[in-house]
Amino acid sequence: METFQRKKSSDYLKFSDVVHGMTKIDKRLSCIINTKEFQRLKNIRQLGLTHFVYPCANGTRFEHCIGVCHLVEELLDHLNIEQPELPITTDDRDCLIIAALLHDVGHGPFSHIYEEAVKETYPDSNFCHEDLSIEIARIILEKKSVQKVFPKMSSSPNFVFIKELITSKENAFIENTKWPFEGRPASKSFLYEIIANSVTGIDVDKIDYVQRDTLYLNLKNGIHWKRCLDTIKVIEDPNSKLLRITFQDKVWTNLRDIVQIRRDIHQRACQHKGIRNIHELLKKAITEANSLMCFTKEDGTQIKLLEAWQYPELYIQLDDSIFQKIQFSQDDELALARSYIEKIIERELPTFCGLVKVKDRKKAKDDLEKHLKNKTTKKYITSYSEINSGVEDGAPEHNIVFYSKPLPKTGYSVKEILSASSENVDRWVNVYCEDFQDKNEFMEYLKEFCDAKKDCQFGEREVIPNIHYLPNK
Repeated sequence: METFQRKKSSDYLKFSDVVHGMTKIDKRLSCIINTKEFQRLKNIRQLGLTHFVYPCANGTRFEHCIGVCHLVEELLDHLNIEQPELPITTDDRDCLIIAALLHDVGHGPFSHIYEEAVKETYPDSNFCHEDLSIEIARIILEKKSVQKVFPKMSSSPNFVFIKELITSKENAFIENTKWPFEGRPASKSFLYEIIANSVTGIDVDKIDYVQRDTLYLNLKNGIHWKRCLDTIKVIEDPNSKLLRITFQDKVWTNLRDIVQIRRDIHQRACQHKGIRNIHELLKKAITEANSLMCFTKEDGTQIKLLEAWQYPELYIQLDDSIFQKIQFSQDDELALARSYIEKIIERELPTFCGLVKVKDRKKAKDDLEKHLKNKTTKKYITSYSEINSGVEDGAPEHNIVFYSKPLPKTGYSVKEILSASSENVDRWVNVYCEDFQDKNEFMEYLKEFCDAKKDCQFGEREVIPNIHYLPNK
């Protein structure tokens, strides 16, 4: 087994990053970074059209992916120094840095907005940007220029491992759960917690985008990741008996802050009522342009805008520039799509009428739509929003394993020191009307709906998220 060894300074690409300062990543990765598939990420904003409300929110998926790769390198260096006996091979390291670099390469225009438009236009679609990341990663790793540098990364078991790192399965570390991965054995379970950790919600992907997004949004974050990193050890989980990434218990509050700040970003930016309003208009524009902005396959077949994701060779042509393509199009058939873009630019936005806080996502939204259609023929927009702590259900922090200074080789569950709310997710539906004069009328319709539904709550302002997972006093 070829054990991973730290590299020399000359083996790294070094550059200045707005979040991490002097950043370094493996110099060999330049063969991946310099592909057209990866360079495309320079034209995909991390936060969609959030810059229409927060003017500085212009961070891209390109810099985020490089930031995540840097954090992986940093963590692996830390483990190599603190626990050189760990079974981390050179191939393991290469898989991890490549997965970190390519984990978001499948994002569509405006990050999640294109994906939402696809799913709303084609409800039976199985589109998922993680799956596209895997397909595009395969294309990149099979290029001759990349094969010369990473000859073993496009075949099994390494590519299987890269795929699993990007789409990490949930509950892999829960007691009595059968080992679900094929790329690496259970003896290397801790490697699956580094990039996409669906078990604890703490991974380098979130560490980077929480710090990066708060910087571009000018929000205070108070995250001390370096402090957390310095305490990381790989220890056996007392419940699953698998090796886990663990933290010293003194950094519990720092980890809790990461989860809470992520919720705050979603509350104040991603799910902000004005930004959701803009994104709904953008989705209307994209949907209207669907059959009018087509892409041509090699055999001459025309593929619609919202169907291009099924063809990676066409999908990589899509980025945020479709906003300008619609805006400056002279095609009369794109007039309606163009009008939505103009409304965004000129701030002629629908009026926020209120929100309905719900328990169930689809049923509540469908019931509300039916209620409004029975009440009025006037135009309106509904937009579903959700805030969680990094996983769909439950409290992710409950699955973190800690160790104490007196017992540095003994892990214990964080459940022993925490109490948590049983409700982890805030869900609500925003409602907007096109005419400001109709606002009060729609507010009454929303109140009527909530009065008839015991599990719904009306609100005139944004949802104030629940505060979860505070330590016992």
